[in-house]
Amino acid sequence: MRYFKYKNTAKNENNALRAQYQSLTADEKRIFRKEKRLRTISEVLAWVIFCLVMAAGIMMIKDIPTPKMLPWRILVFAGKVILHLILVIISAIAAWIADIPLTKK
Repeated sequence: MRYFKYKNTAKNENNALRAQYQSLTADEKRIFRKEKRLRTISEVLAWVIFCLVMAAGIMMIKDIPTPKMLPWRILVFAGKVILHLILVIISAIAAWIADIPLTKK
């Protein structure tokens, strides 16, 4: 089944896509709408999980104390930058793992 990217197929300028959507049976249209709804829920859930994990990680990284001596301050700053990069990767993986059950449907 071909995926349609337009919300309102009645106002679609591409006549071939409109004709193909109109040729679907009622059950196929229902399945298409259900898949579109699940895809939207999946995307929203992934972004929410990504943001929550990022916020939690940033709050923990902010609790790392900063020393007064310059060489140690530079090392701590570099460590925090590395932790932020790792946190982005972990957040993306957590969102992907949480999204697997919805994408399998």
